[in-house]
Amino acid sequence: MDEIMPYRSTTIATVIANAIVIIQCLESARQAGDFYPTQEAMFASGIGNTTHVAYGEIMGYASTNVPAYSNENDTYVSYESHYLYGVYMGMKWQCVEYARRWLFIRKGCVFKSIVGAADIWTEVDSVQRVIDGKCFPLKKHPNGSPLPPKNESLLIYTRSGIDMLYGHVAMIVDILPDFIRVAEENYDFSYWSRNYSREIPYRMINGSYYVEDEYPVFGWMTVEDNNQAKPLDEATINILIKLNGSLFDLDLSIEMI
Repeated sequence: MDEIMPYRSTTIATVIANAIVIIQCLESARQAGDFYPTQEAMFASGIGNTTHVAYGEIMGYASTNVPAYSNENDTYVSYESHYLYGVYMGMKWQCVEYARRWLFIRKGCVFKSIVGAADIWTEVDSVQRVIDGKCFPLKKHPNGSPLPPKNESLLIYTRSGIDMLYGHVAMIVDILPDFIRVAEENYDFSYWSRNYSREIPYRMINGSYYVEDEYPVFGWMTVEDNNQAKPLDEATINILIKLNGSLFDLDLSIEMI
């Protein structure tokens, strides 16, 4: 219940408004001579209205306090920059924006500019703590690694066909015996039923671990911080707000997505 509380009021208001519109449409159709069962019509419409999330609306929260926003259509590019406490997060509401913002909120770190999500695997070898510039290495675990997926890692997808022109990145937020749970933006546009967007199976084959998703995966990347990277707290946020524009010295303002 706590996971849906932040957007409960918006959801309830939307559902009520939609119900009124549906009833009006059904009555108009009935007067015109077309009869549609009220219960079935409202149920079918309700499914559509509660699963597809409009652009910029919150789909869900992961890791306690990291909201994921809907891009509504995976082909849409807003070209709008998103900043948080004066730090550039990325382009609204792309997968890279979410990965960077998750790392920023949960570890106080960000990563450098890249063109597409797939480039994280080939071009990003560390994350940088915003408050003091300290860097922590990112360790690559190719799909087929002898080590299983690790929580709080970045799951990186390759470029593959028209659906994955720039690849994709998701955050691993939970590990189960046969599944990983991820949080992400610009993959699906439905309200989350839990504190993650979806579950992806993985399994061991001949001593190696493979994440088995619909699209090909490079692997996962873990932040090697030795527990030094911590979630943002009030003191850090206040410092960031005071610094504000000086944070662009981290060369984040030229990020494309």
